[in-house]
Amino acid sequence: MACRYNAAAGRAEHFIADNEKSLIESIGSKYIQSFTSDAFSRLERDGRYAIVATPCQIDSLRRLIERRGMSDNVVFIDFFCHCVPSMLVWKSYLESVEDKIGKVTYASWRNKFGYGWHDSWIMSLDNADIAGRQYMAEREGAYESRMSQGDMFYKLFLGGVAVNPACHESCRFKYDSSSADIRLGDMWGDTYAGDEKGVSAVVAFTGRGRDLIESLEGITLVEHPFDVVAEGQMRHNAPVKLLQPMVLWLLGHGVGTESLIFKSVLTTQRIIDKIKRILT
Repeated sequence: MACRYNAAAGRAEHFIADNEKSLIESIGSKYIQSFTSDAFSRLERDGRYAIVATPCQIDSLRRLIERRGMSDNVVFIDFFCHCVPSMLVWKSYLESVEDKIGKVTYASWRNKFGYGWHDSWIMSLDNADIAGRQYMAEREGAYESRMSQGDMFYKLFLGGVAVNPACHESCRFKYDSSSADIRLGDMWGDTYAGDEKGVSAVVAFTGRGRDLIESLEGITLVEHPFDVVAEGQMRHNAPVKLLQPMVLWLLGHGVGTESLIFKSVLTTQRIIDKIKRILT
């Protein structure tokens, strides 16, 4: 079970992939909350599953699986998670892009093609049927926006002004806390800082997780201490900025991210942040 983007519904959703071709739909990050109830309700008691989800989803799902007596048939996989932003952010952002290119049918949150690993916070959207494509053509109907150039979605997602309240107040799964067998992520620390192709982090939290990792073929495993693997990963919950309530209020009342008032609020927050840095 994994997560894919459903362009028709404008949302991320979990689904059960029963072959390699269908699993391709799950490739790539989706920095929005996934819809889970349909997929979770179709888990069969005698089925065998590898389930990939956010740490909080895995924790809840493991409890359900244990109550059903299915634990021996399931491998749980989570990842180092920053937070999940309010869906108001994605809906507003999507509307602003669709005003430019029409109905979005393809979305990639981390397009690495041509930019390398360290400048891969790139939003790539398209109005053509190109599921699975790893790059965007320069043509009408294609939209590409980079965090390093001020992409609005990443400003809100990483800027602490649109954090899901549960992520800020209640998350118990940062750094080395997990209910999964395996945790995935990026090696953001100094060890591979010069590697532009990128290096993936794989952490085993259980014996089952370690056995599965060691059984994998066609990959190169290099063992590191956990503090090296998790260097650059968050140890604490995502912070919330002073003007987050105003940002969410504006989004909830249909004020678009491209509007002057919305951009003014973000500018005010940046000024507040700068004053705080000077005073501290």
